[in-house]
Amino acid sequence: MGVAELLWTLRRRWRIIALMLAVALAIGWATVPSEEEARASSRKEFVYEAELFLLAPSAAPRDRQSLDRYALLMTKGDIPESVAAEIGEGEWKPPPGVDVAEDTRNAARRTRIGGTQVIVDPEGTVGGLPVTAIDGDSKRAEEVAVRLARALLDRLEAENQAEYDFVYAKLDQERGDRQGEVEDAL
Repeated sequence: MGVAELLWTLRRRWRIIALMLAVALAIGWATVPSEEEARASSRKEFVYEAELFLLAPSAAPRDRQSLDRYALLMTKGDIPESVAAEIGEGEWKPPPGVDVAEDTRNAARRTRIGGTQVIVDPEGTVGGLPVTAIDGDSKRAEEVAVRLARALLDRLEAENQAEYDFVYAKLDQERGDRQGEVEDAL
């Protein structure tokens, strides 16, 4: 096909070519998003994860059952309720679709404090407790993870102190009884 044949074809078919160009422009104009839609689609939602790893001290039980108990304490009951109250989220509620009574031993436990999702997954091989808080705000995710960990440590410390006080009182009473027996024998 030479140049002369190309020009002859364009001259004969110019109406079809113009019509096709008009249809293509109309389709292009109709499918281009508005400026507002373009800005909204280019905005990205960021999700931040704050991760803590609580490592049980050598004196503390590191078995899977104890770690699972710690995970349960962090995701249900008074610890998430107190953390929710501290950060101003009001009342803590288990996330929808989660049966609080379900048996989830040896599995990651999940809860939600306000808009922050929390995952606690007992790590039996190392004897630790990874805590992950996921939120759109990095400071909030970190605050929730740290407060949950602090609340768990405070709870365990209170339990250990109560056990120590009980044993101390029992041994002190036993010592007093023995001392009385020795004095009576003399």
